Amino acid sequence: MMETVYDFRPKEDYQHDVFANEQIPDAMTVLQQYDTPMFSIGDVSTITGLAKSRKTFFVVSIIAAFLNKSGFMGMRSDLDDKRVLLIDTEQSRAFVQRLVRRVYRLMGWDYSIDVRDRLRVLSLRELTYDQRYEITTNTIDQFKPTLVIIDGSADLLQNTNELDPSVDMVQKLMRLSSEKSCHICSVVHTNPNSEKTRGHFGSELIRKSETVMLITREGDVTTVKPQFTRNMEFAPFSFIVNERGLPELTDMPQPKQENLRSIFEEIYSYSTFLSWGDLHSKLMDVTGKGKTACENRIKRGLEQQFIYKDINGMYRLYIKENTESESLPF
Repeated sequence: MMETVYDFRPKEDYQHDVFANEQIPDAMTVLQQYDTPMFSIGDVSTITGLAKSRKTFFVVSIIAAFLNKSGFMGMRSDLDDKRVLLIDTEQSRAFVQRLVRRVYRLMGWDYSIDVRDRLRVLSLRELTYDQRYEITTNTIDQFKPTLVIIDGSADLLQNTNELDPSVDMVQKLMRLSSEKSCHICSVVHTNPNSEKTRGHFGSELIRKSETVMLITREGDVTTVKPQFTRNMEFAPFSFIVNERGLPELTDMPQPKQENLRSIFEEIYSYSTFLSWGDLHSKLMDVTGKGKTACENRIKRGLEQQFIYKDINGMYRLYIKENTESESLPF
């Protein structure tokens, strides 16, 4: 008599497997720059930059580009059904209203027009972090937006420096974007004098984002560039705030030529010689650049004979002696 074999494995054992013969459609693009995808349905992205770098003006630009049939600042959306939800957790209602009015002006709308079928803007500054997340999820469920922008998404959790809650919140945003068929873009700050986002929450967002847009400002010009993207990188671009108080494309600023010789002279004004590690550390302090960038500056300094390595392995400033013979005064 043959023994009966029972298969107790759950029927869902293979629900997460990906097979070569599956017909999996490409993710639907929500926002693009010309033909380069920037945001996709079912994914998350990040806008990051220092305070006062005009991240909010860029958010206004994205909304106008998404809603306007002809796009804005080189960005556009080809979707037929367009609904955008903007959630602000940081600013007062009066400030958020100014933001809304900028969108209206860019779209050519009269302030009296009700556009809540296409655009909803919420101000959640006064609420607790639990209340903010609850309203966010409820509004996404009811309004069914295609694009969600959370300006101040770090305010959805109590402490962005705690690892587990930060990872959990990013997972929740990813799940929301997938289950509700939308794209969720978070706006977060970078650390002072750095391109690194604040806290574990910011770091986790960067790792999970489809696109990370870095916003920098030099004088009156703000530049947007891809810090990271899973797609082809979009082209960096710059904008100003014109006399009407609205964002407007402008030429990108030319990078300043760094006077590497002067930097080394400053470093060696207090030291005759330095080890490689000390020189590297001082370069990072003086320039504000990262490890790899300062390693490259040491290499360039050696190649261009601004510094040299002595027989003891220490690094010294290269001083050219004046070989021209001086005329005697008699």
